[in-house]
Amino acid sequence: MEDSCDWSGDSLKKLVLAVIIGDGKAVVATMDGRVLPEMLQVAGDGLLTALHQGVSGSATLAGRLRAALMARGYRGDQELAQQLDAALGTGPTPMLRSVPVELDELCLMLEAEPTTGGGYMDTRTGALRPDYSEMFGLEKPDISRSNAWIKVECQGFHDSFNDMRLFIRNLEDPHLAGELSSCLGMSSPFRRFKAAAQTFPGLWEQWCRFHDERQRGRARAWLARQGFRPAIRGASR
Repeated sequence: MEDSCDWSGDSLKKLVLAVIIGDGKAVVATMDGRVLPEMLQVAGDGLLTALHQGVSGSATLAGRLRAALMARGYRGDQELAQQLDAALGTGPTPMLRSVPVELDELCLMLEAEPTTGGGYMDTRTGALRPDYSEMFGLEKPDISRSNAWIKVECQGFHDSFNDMRLFIRNLEDPHLAGELSSCLGMSSPFRRFKAAAQTFPGLWEQWCRFHDERQRGRARAWLARQGFRPAIRGASR
């Protein structure tokens, strides 16, 4: 599997954009036979679109990415691998309802500041409404009267803090690892970690990709526990 250095920043942006707009051909073209370890979750969603649209070369890439997910084993990786299996015809279809929710937005709701995080998800449209929605003149959904909305309980910062520990543990440079590790025992560890990471070229961007990938997987796993899966983008195309 290719290292992230084989990908330019422009290629990464093109891949993310292709996934967002549901352009399966652009996903496969941008990946160009490569599977980036830091973006398996994002690329997997793009390949689900490409498989649905019958894009040439998508099955081979999806098979490789599925194997990489199972080997890595982050939260949410197995759920995505099962979706790819179903799309490839090599496994059963997961008994999960499709919901067009934005995983990035769900991540923020799940892992925000505990006093402001959490809210509700509309299982028909994927719309997310924060707990403090009354501040904007929106009525809080009554989940006791409607089964269309489900509660999204805020998980807080614990998982993100563990992401920092794992990221540091995977660094090959002991000096760099020590610099970042020292931030975790101080007050305001997230702010200090960011400031330290930004002093090393490319490190902050590397962390952001790693953290986004972990968060996306956790959001996918949370959905599966509720009986849902993210809808395939561009499925109607």
